[in-house]
Parts: sequence; C-alpha cells; structure tokens
Amino acid sequence: MPGIGRAQALAAALATWFVLVLLLGAVGFSVGVALAAACEGGLECLNHLFGGALVGALAGAVVAAVLARRWMRWWWLPTTLVLLVPGAMLAEVDDTLSIVLVLLAPVVAGLTAVRAPGPAAGERRRRWLPGVLALGVAAALALGTWFVLERQDRRAAIAEVEAVEALGVELVAPVDRDDLRIPTMTALSGDDVRYTLARGEHPEVSYLDVALRPEGGDCASLTEHRPCERLGDGLSVYRNPENDHWVVYVDLGESHARLSDGTGTGRAPGWTEDEAVQLALELEPVDAAWLVDAEER
Repeated sequence: MPGIGRAQALAAALATWFVLVLLLGAVGFSVGVALAAACEGGLECLNHLFGGALVGALAGAVVAAVLARRWMRWWWLPTTLVLLVPGAMLAEVDDTLSIVLVLLAPVVAGLTAVRAPGPAAGERRRRWLPGVLALGVAAALALGTWFVLERQDRRAAIAEVEAVEALGVELVAPVDRDDLRIPTMTALSGDDVRYTLARGEHPEVSYLDVALRPEGGDCASLTEHRPCERLGDGLSVYRNPENDHWVVYVDLGESHARLSDGTGTGRAPGWTEDEAVQLALELEPVDAAWLVDAEER
C-alpha cells in the first residue's frame, strides 16, 4: 500500500476498532436499558444491560475489521477475539490486569496481522500460514490460562474444605451412588461443609441438603428442637410437628451430619425421611479432593 507504513496502518486500524467498539457497545447498552425497563426485576434484568453492550461491542469489532481490511489481514479479528478470552478469565485474579490485557488484545493481534507496504515474494502463496500460527498461539494461551485458573480454583477449594476438616469435622458422602450428583459444595463459613445431592433430571430434580458440622451427638444434644427420635446406628431425626419438615442427624463421633430435603415446594417430589435415613447409612469417609472433584463432575 503506497503512502502508508505498517505503523500508520496499525494505528488507523486500532483507532477504527476502539471507536466502533465503544460506540456500538454504548448503543447496545442503551438498547439493553430500554429492554430492562420492561423487566420485572431481579438479577436477570442485568442480562439485558450487559448482553446489549456485549452484542454491540462485538458488532463494532466486526465492522472495524471489515473497514480495516485494507490494512489488516484476515486473522486480526479472530485472533483478537481469542486473546480476549484469557484477559476476561483473569478478571477473577486481578481486575486491572484483566482490563490491560483486554485493551492489548487487538494491539497484539494487530502486530501479527498488519500488512506490509510491499509484500515479499511468496507471501501471497503462504499468506494463510502466519494467520494459522497466530490463532494457534492465541488458542494455546487461552487454554493454558483456563487450565492454570482451574487448578488454582481447585487447590483453593480443597484448602477451604481441609481447613474445616482440621477442626474435627469428618467428611462423608455417598460414594457408590451413580444416581446422585453434587451440583454445589461450599465451606465458606469456616466451620462446616455443606453440599447438595441431586437426584433425577430437569425438571424433576429432587435435592437433599447435607451439612457436616463440629460436635458429635444426636438432635436432642445438638439442638433444642423437639421431638427428637433416636433411630439407632448413630441416627436420629427431628420432625416438625407443624409441617412435613424433618432433619436426619448422623453422629460421626467428633462431628455430625445433617440431612434435610431441599427440593422446595412446587417442584419435583422431594426426598422422604426414609430415603434420607437409608442414604445416611450409606455415607462413607472421603477426603477434601473427592468432594471438590465430585462437585466439578
């Protein structure tokens, strides 16, 4: 391209990119605000705002890539979008670093895709090769970032559960029940571990809430709830006389487990007391890594 060098071409393309992404992103956000005005409330209303901004920004990126095709090669847009992925994922580690990487994504991709004023001999025959290499490196960076963050999150979750276990809380779960899964598991309070057992498929999913807490004993010694019936084998049950609510207690020595139906009203048939008692007899000791990995599965 006579009359314009690589630096000028890159600057023109980046200026087009940022102006259109910001402009159309703002337009999309405005559309989202208009749609959210008719929303009944709740966090789902935010989906209109951020969804509109995201769609607008993506449209701006596509338009910028089309307008800059005189200066940039075909892989500028896809490489930029792939590079945005690790930048966005790093937001959970450092917001400032994430913003910097997101802003640098079109710059880094542009350095590989800007056209030279005078193409070298043979460039036209192999013009796809640099693009494939750039996309491959960007994809490897995104995959590596995801893997590192996943391992870091796993180590942090295991450490939280092990901290509760160090207080004397025994970790137990139904190990050989292929019909059950653990959609959620938390240890945020610092002195107990809670997880949910799910049975069935949507929309007929029933949930059993399990809490592992310090102190051993039955419902009579652990709470003031009455009546408390001892069932033997370290099991006891509290039944609320005013409704169908019940809690099964499992004495684990220095700690105990509490099992209760968490399905909720108006949903699939929940767990019965007899099913919870049977499951309590199937609880086996596990380690923190097993619980964390079971949630991920």
